[in-house]
Amino acid sequence: KAMASANPMGGENVPQPGEGPSRESREQGNYDVLFLADIESEISEARVTGDMDPGYGSTSKMIAESAICLVEDCEDLPGGIYTPAPAMGEKLITRLIQKAGLTFDISHFGICPIYNIPINSLNAFAQPNLLSAT
Repeated sequence: KAMASANPMGGENVPQPGEGPSRESREQGNYDVLFLADIESEISEARVTGDMDPGYGSTSKMIAESAICLVEDCEDLPGGIYTPAPAMGEKLITRLIQKAGLTFDISHFGICPIYNIPINSLNAFAQPNLLSAT
């Protein structure tokens, strides 16, 4: 009972219910997250951006678009427990770009094994004309 009632985010210096960010603050927020991976002689960079506060605005849009994607775009998905990528993959990414204000970019950097010179290739998850939400 004590564990169930404990609030790890509690205390005197945290917002109380109803004291979160204002609507203006949520709508003016944004984020740009960079993931880096160094695998053998190649470095991959994945960047995800969003046009609203990640804790309130973007999260709710991602959840709603994921639900719509499951219903409208993944009719043939067999039952089971999935994470979003294997369940919806590029269908969800395209939907998030078109309808939820997100962008996804991947870049690969490395050394060409034949000429021993740096290489850089840019690849996007979705069509280039979809990378900017309108």
